[in-house]
Amino acid sequence: MTTAHFNRLLKQLSMGDMSALERLYNHYYATICAVAYCRLRKKEDAQDIASVVMIKLCSVSDKYIRNPNGFVYTLTVNCVKDFLKRKKPVVVEDFENTALVKENGNWLYVEQILASLSDVDREIVVQHVFGDLKFMEIAENLKLSLPTVKRRYKNCCRILKDIVEKDCG
Repeated sequence: MTTAHFNRLLKQLSMGDMSALERLYNHYYATICAVAYCRLRKKEDAQDIASVVMIKLCSVSDKYIRNPNGFVYTLTVNCVKDFLKRKKPVVVEDFENTALVKENGNWLYVEQILASLSDVDREIVVQHVFGDLKFMEIAENLKLSLPTVKRRYKNCCRILKDIVEKDCG
């Protein structure tokens, strides 16, 4: 979704057009869930966060957003942090019970192979792949250097490739 299209939808939303919210929801819901799930490891909590993010998008509908993907990502992370402040962390749920699908992919398999990465590495991959964030934005979000983010992402790609090749024969 382009910046202009995102802001156009926000403007329509501010004028009460609920179809604009539906389009935002359809575009961002899976990504929001993926980012939230990466941090919370519980499908239901990730879905709750996605609902909260969509509601918060309604409250910023009168503002111009220069980086929609970064904005939605940051909004999601902040909602997760607020959620964790209100609730004690829960035991990590088995990946077997989760069946999110992103763009006709097998999200369950993706979750299983992402679980093999460290929390920071998984966050880098999720932000880059699902959040469409640039390495510089990821570095700022995680307070890491740009070369570190690039190196870790490259290493993650190698690890994930090896896992997929091993699983596929």
